[in-house]
Amino acid sequence: MGEVTVNIYSLAARRLVPDIPSEHGTVKEWNDAKTYLAQDASKKDFDAAGHFVRLAMFEQLRGVFGDGFYHELHTHSRSAPDEANDANKRHYFMTQAARIARSNLTTYFRKWGAKPEQRTIDEMSKQPAPTQDYTTRPVFGGA
Repeated sequence: MGEVTVNIYSLAARRLVPDIPSEHGTVKEWNDAKTYLAQDASKKDFDAAGHFVRLAMFEQLRGVFGDGFYHELHTHSRSAPDEANDANKRHYFMTQAARIARSNLTTYFRKWGAKPEQRTIDEMSKQPAPTQDYTTRPVFGGA
C-alpha cells in the first residue's frame, strides 16, 4: 500500500481548506482510476498502478464509509502490534477495513487488483455482503 497512504491526510486537509491549489486529487485522476478499474482483472496490479490511481481506492473507502472510517482504523492501528512484513500489513488493513465498514470487501479489493490472500478473504467473509459496487463511487469531484 506504501507511500500513497500518507496522502489520505493531504486530501483531508484539502477538504478543510478547499481554496488551496492542488495538482492532485483531480477529476483527471478519477478518470485514470476508472480506466484502470475497467481493465481485465488479469491486467490489474494495485502495487504497480499509478500513485494517484491507488489513492482513489483509499478515498473511495472514506467517501463510502465516512470520515470516521479512517479515524477508527488509525485508532486501532496505533494500539495494534507492528506487522513484520508487507503481506501482514496488507492483511491487517483489508480485514480491519472490512470490520470497520461492516462489509465483506473482498470483491472491492479484487476489483482494485489488490489481490487479498485466502486468509484475508476468509476473515473479510465474516462480514455481510456489500449492497453496492463501491468501486463505482466517484472521487476527486469526478462523475
